[in-house]
Amino acid sequence: MAIDAKERWGARKAPAKRASILTIAHEDVETPRSEIFKLSSEADVVQEIGKLWDTAQRTFLSIGRLLAHAERQFRGSFERDIVAKLPFNRSVAHMLRTVAEKVEQGYVPEAELPRSYAAAFRLVTLEPDALEQARQRGLVAPGTPRSAIERFRQELRTQRLAAHGEDALLAAKREELQGKIERARKEMARWSAELAELERQIIDAKAEEA
Repeated sequence: MAIDAKERWGARKAPAKRASILTIAHEDVETPRSEIFKLSSEADVVQEIGKLWDTAQRTFLSIGRLLAHAERQFRGSFERDIVAKLPFNRSVAHMLRTVAEKVEQGYVPEAELPRSYAAAFRLVTLEPDALEQARQRGLVAPGTPRSAIERFRQELRTQRLAAHGEDALLAAKREELQGKIERARKEMARWSAELAELERQIIDAKAEEA
């Protein structure tokens, strides 16, 4: 029996139906297919994984855009009713949203964004002059790993310390701690609001039972 060309080893079978489309913040994102294809060479494996990795990048950016849009639309309930119920923690949500906002602001073009959301976050949170240095070194690129950006940031810290001495390091540490305190205060305010809402619901439920 003759074998159809599409059934040959290494050929990609056409999916029975179009891959699902998830509309995120007015953007269509094709979700990854779940089929495992037979591949004839190592190069085919690398190529296929590269395609899926590109899809993953578009997906994390789209999630970030949706989070940014939702934060503006549901400002009062964003943390309680959205972020708290996501399949990842608040830190990841913050990174995804920050990356998307920086791209929307034109700080780093989408085409130059590292594929890893963690690497992208560390890149887009650089100060403008540091970002320009990173660009000159070729770090503002899709293939840049987080480790390379972390090494670059560490180098900047070392240079700043050498230029300004221990006072600069202490000032930077103070600024970092102040930022953590401010974030903790905001988090405490959100928790207090959630607790107050929960207590109100409990009181209402008891009143209905009575």
